[in-house]
Amino acid sequence: MMALLIAATPQVCLTKGALSCDRSQVLRKCNRPFQSTRRGGVVVAAAAGPSADRRSILLAGAALLAAPMLTEAASAGTITVDNLSGFQKADQRSAFQKRVAAELKKVITKDDAALATLAIINDAGTYNFADGSGGFNGSLRLELDRPENQVLKPYFDKLAAAKKPIDEKNDKQGLPPISWADLEVAAVKLANRQLWLDIKTQRASIAAGGSTIAENFGSPWDIVLGRKDSDTPDAEGRVLKAGASAEEVKAWFQSLAAPAGGGPFGGKSKFWPRVSYVLWDAAHPEADEQLGADPEFATWKKKYDRSKGTVTRTEYEVDFAEFTDRLTNLGTTPLANAYLQPMITQDLRL
Repeated sequence: MMALLIAATPQVCLTKGALSCDRSQVLRKCNRPFQSTRRGGVVVAAAAGPSADRRSILLAGAALLAAPMLTEAASAGTITVDNLSGFQKADQRSAFQKRVAAELKKVITKDDAALATLAIINDAGTYNFADGSGGFNGSLRLELDRPENQVLKPYFDKLAAAKKPIDEKNDKQGLPPISWADLEVAAVKLANRQLWLDIKTQRASIAAGGSTIAENFGSPWDIVLGRKDSDTPDAEGRVLKAGASAEEVKAWFQSLAAPAGGGPFGGKSKFWPRVSYVLWDAAHPEADEQLGADPEFATWKKKYDRSKGTVTRTEYEVDFAEFTDRLTNLGTTPLANAYLQPMITQDLRL
């Protein structure tokens, strides 16, 4: 029974007591409650799926042989996705995002940073806050023949090349394909971080210095996946075209969200000029001087040029990550439990 349980699952862990584990914690103590068992028992847990990770199986088997002889076993159980602990969900999300990033890294480089940023702008830019139509829903893949999107065709070929192995692995694990919208989010993070790393490496006296700065002093950028794709193209004529003036850029971005309230406590629009400058400048670096000639944009250009000139570039990178997050959540609400799996448990009693 134990051998069958382990072989049927891709993630296996085993520990003494009522503790939760994952495949990275085999043979060591974990930190969170898992399920009630008798003292001295051994809990075996696995993320459910049709295939097993060979290394995880061998590690779990070795741990089982090292445990004291077992005399009785309780029945296996399943922890549904809804009942996974926050720790277990976070671990699965992290593992999935790392797998997605690994596939994207094979095809996406720092040179794709501007196109990756343009892609999220044009995908989200169809949003109409008045009726809730359009938004960041992956429909851009169906709109590549439009004049403003044709430049993105080679970039989407790269995304498709990364998506294929991700989806194949998902299918083996009983998971749905990754959405195009989620793939765009993961790719814009990867491409821009690679660009930032390259800049820091070039400035450092030795390449390792730039990598150390990026890895240990890099700005946090947490992304949330779980967006659903649209099966139909969004309405035409809503996306801003390259070569737009500074005033057009400001007006267009502010049109993506409800107007800010009036009065001294009305607040700013979600896409006020600071946000629009950062995003549009990243997507169209050739327009940097043009944007900087605008008095309002000039303030932000000066501010971010100063940040970009520092070793860590913290202010610019933090704001860029925050502003892309705003953009990629227009018209969509990510599913909280996307790409998560139930966990199968086995309680073995001494």
